[in-house]
Amino acid sequence: MNKNINYDRWEDFSNLKNQSIIWRERNKIIGDIIIKDFIFSKIDYKPIILDIGCCDMFLEDYLKKNFFIFEYIPCDLFKRNERTFIINLNKEIKYLFNSDYCIFSGVLEYLLDLEYVLKKPKNILKI
Repeated sequence: MNKNINYDRWEDFSNLKNQSIIWRERNKIIGDIIIKDFIFSKIDYKPIILDIGCCDMFLEDYLKKNFFIFEYIPCDLFKRNERTFIINLNKEIKYLFNSDYCIFSGVLEYLLDLEYVLKKPKNILKI
């Protein structure tokens, strides 16, 4: 599959503001699923949430308002703040973090090799 991906679109954060309403609604749904899963699974430790394609990190804000203690790891193509880990899933994936929840919100449709990426988290070393 040959896809042209406009990486410049993702670098300029101001360009993304127009779509943020749609993204935020999607992340609210994802957040609600995480909260319900966590409650029903009766996990007794602080869950780790890996947010690949974190953009403005709305998922973290939403979970803070509606959840309790968790560790949030933001990842994106470009640095959004000092906490963001840079990762391009269309290039060699050198690392991912072990996590209880690995979120790919609005990311999968831009991957050149979806199967490779979805198999990878099982095989990557802990960091």
